[in-house]
Amino acid sequence: MNKHITLNLVAVIASWTFLGQAAPQPIESGIQSADRLFQLGKFADAGELYSRIVAQKPNDYSATLQLGRIALLSNRLEDAQKWLEKAITLRPKETDAKVMLAEAFYRRDDFKKAAAALKGVDVSGNKLVIEQYPTLNVAMLESFKGQMPYELQDNGTNTRVKFLK
Repeated sequence: MNKHITLNLVAVIASWTFLGQAAPQPIESGIQSADRLFQLGKFADAGELYSRIVAQKPNDYSATLQLGRIALLSNRLEDAQKWLEKAITLRPKETDAKVMLAEAFYRRDDFKKAAAALKGVDVSGNKLVIEQYPTLNVAMLESFKGQMPYELQDNGTNTRVKFLK
């Protein structure tokens, strides 16, 4: 009887061991998990993961770019500028960071810097410009040179209009 119990116990332990080895589950990398969260619209959670990745790997272009993208989507323009400039430093030939940096400057009404950020980017054929940032037209941005956008000038007189009830 003891022999029988011992054999059963050995069989159970062996099966547990083989179960653990037989079907390894794919483990998502940190960047894949963060990308999945980003695609699901969970930007805060994705941002936390991207931040952890950048803390461990400061030269990770993808995580740096995504931190810039999340900051831009959140309208945190200073953070967006910081991350996007770092992404450009990591990969100067990539255009996505340049386009998003131009958008950050555009939202600040700094059209001169927006146009400068787009140097070397073919905006007429750039997918990101066409699909997400169509207002980034270099000729238009440069046309504001020397002007303050939305600045109104008036001779100082006021006109009041009464509204009827």
